[in-house]
Amino acid sequence: MPLPKKGKTLSTFCGKDNIYHRIDFSNPLSIHNWIVDLKPDLTCIEQGFTSPIGLMGSMQFVGWTISAFITPRLADIHGRKPIFLLSMAIQLAALIGIFISRNVTLTIAMIFVFGTGGVGRSSISYLYMQEFLPKDKQTLVGTILQLNNGFVSIYTVIYYWFISNDWIPIQVFGGVLTAVSAIGVWFLPESPKYLLTVKRYDAARAAISYIAKVNGKAPFANLFDREVLDKKYSGSLNASHLSPGGGDYKQLLTQGTSKDGGNMI
Repeated sequence: MPLPKKGKTLSTFCGKDNIYHRIDFSNPLSIHNWIVDLKPDLTCIEQGFTSPIGLMGSMQFVGWTISAFITPRLADIHGRKPIFLLSMAIQLAALIGIFISRNVTLTIAMIFVFGTGGVGRSSISYLYMQEFLPKDKQTLVGTILQLNNGFVSIYTVIYYWFISNDWIPIQVFGGVLTAVSAIGVWFLPESPKYLLTVKRYDAARAAISYIAKVNGKAPFANLFDREVLDKKYSGSLNASHLSPGGGDYKQLLTQGTSKDGGNMI
């Protein structure tokens, strides 16, 4: 801001002799954000990586990085669904904390916590979704999802440009989307592909039958190819297993290959 005309007296701002005015929030170009909402006031604080503003910008990625070493393994042990739901709960709690916090330290901590749920919300959810899809739909649906992820920054710019300069409504909107996603996933089954991988065959049958019911199809009652081979090698296969639901596994048992030439899971 230029120096005032000679003889005009204005109080200095942030102790700087060449800055004379506080932020004018009546100006539509001024953004309402954490700078003036949090205590202590961050308006005049020094910038830097370890400053409160720097930490607010970096702690989400610190939490995300730490989570990247832990969350994927947890999803392999406990399943996609519970880890995704846990991550969404963490992020929703952190969003609420950020929304109500007026303390700098608490806000930084909440941003870190929010980051720890990032891997589950993005990577594990993507894997969870892909494992429900047939192979010929995975590329298309995955591309649409990632495009929307990329457009979030554009949506944010449009919001601040045309709708409002206040951060609270967009924060509430993000929290509502997080809650809706978590509630929706609560009614989905675990990934059948994951259940087959860990040899929980009955649970996989139940998950596929639930999906079939939603799609108006008959429940799945057959054995899986891998299950038949497991029974064969463990010696627990008997005559009742040779024709479940009309299926014929004799070729599979003698050759050890998929009876339909491509569905070994």
